[in-house]
Amino acid sequence: MGPMRKIGAPRGWIRTVVFVLALLVGGAAAARDVIHFKNGRTLSGRIVGETAATVTLELEGGGRITLDRKEIREILRDVPAPGRSRPGGAVGVLRSERFFLWSGSRRVGTRTLVVRKLQGGRIRIEEESVFLDEKGREDVRTRMVETDTASLEPVRITYRETSGRGLLRRDAEVDHGQLRVTTSLPGRRTEVSLAIPKGMRFPLAAREFAVRERERLEGGWETPVYDPREENFFLFRYEKKAARRVDWEGEVRPVLVFRRSRGRRAAEELWLDASGETLTEELNGPALVAVRTTKKRLEAFRKGARVEPSGEERRVRPLFVHPEGGFRLRKPNLAWTFEPQPAGREKVLTISNLRYFAYVDIRVRRGVPEGGLLSALAVRMQKEFSSASKDFRKVSEGFTKVGGAEAYRLVATSRNKDEALESLLVGLLHGGRTYLLVMACPKAYFAEALPEFE
Repeated sequence: MGPMRKIGAPRGWIRTVVFVLALLVGGAAAARDVIHFKNGRTLSGRIVGETAATVTLELEGGGRITLDRKEIREILRDVPAPGRSRPGGAVGVLRSERFFLWSGSRRVGTRTLVVRKLQGGRIRIEEESVFLDEKGREDVRTRMVETDTASLEPVRITYRETSGRGLLRRDAEVDHGQLRVTTSLPGRRTEVSLAIPKGMRFPLAAREFAVRERERLEGGWETPVYDPREENFFLFRYEKKAARRVDWEGEVRPVLVFRRSRGRRAAEELWLDASGETLTEELNGPALVAVRTTKKRLEAFRKGARVEPSGEERRVRPLFVHPEGGFRLRKPNLAWTFEPQPAGREKVLTISNLRYFAYVDIRVRRGVPEGGLLSALAVRMQKEFSSASKDFRKVSEGFTKVGGAEAYRLVATSRNKDEALESLLVGLLHGGRTYLLVMACPKAYFAEALPEFE
């Protein structure tokens, strides 16, 4: 009898192991990869092999299939199966972000963005923005709430806009290939049914997809988007522009920069940190910028307390436009500061980064070299800058284009005491003027410090 009791004890342990294994197997089934094709078809399963030209998918019903990447519109990875939650992923808030809104040097409002996971695996994304008038009083409040599938495909969206003109309400829901839209204005109500283009998403879901897939997206990704604010469809395109390092709150952080195009609007930048949270986001080209802040600061501001701008907010303007000089320059990142120079001088702008002892000068000279030849400017630039720097040595040179104009570009190295420096010199002739961009910084930081000039 004794041995039987010993055998009986492990049976509970075995049942526990079987139960845990069942959970693990269930977890594996709950998450799958979903492939959307350009012709509208969808396949799901587990990706088991990839090359530059093909993707091999193990189908949920069994068997494997090799697919041509040219036929694939997008790949969604680790998507919960319909009606099930991902193991260990509690239903609730996935991400919550808060921002101050800036237009130029003025704080013009606040914004919150919340991503929630619902029962059944659906995603709800909520965005609320409050815009202030010049006296700091609430002028317009907008609220957009999307419900999307786990793969961020559209289900329904609501939009509310409250202002002095009253309340605008717009509700849209996907129904058998149609988007049923109801719009309510003071004294008026309309209903329309719109044909849904292939691959259509709602605006916050398109943004969330770019955030979710940020490490995997290569090149660009585009999709048609229904925007309830304008009751229209637009083509959204996200391009992964660069990986940079940004001085944020006294700490250097890796940042992934996306460029977003929305129809014919000016391109906008979205800066994501390593966790996928937003540091800054342009919402209306560079004219309106959201800068991340804390819950405490945002709540204090909404209660009427005076909240001084943080260092990051003071550096919010990423674009400098000089109407008289006829040029514009985008900072490499928020750690740089613009320092316009007094009128009437050749040097009209300096941007600097004290943390890295780096600077960029923009010089505008009236007149052009004799004959108006860019080659003559190239010779003059080499003479000027080689005599001004110790151990000046050319790394590369050549002719290129800046903002559509022919330009000469020179990269050189030099030394300042014991530090190795790298410099960029750009010169162009336009409208009877000579434009010069001069950048110098520590060699290790050169690639990250390049500004955009045109």
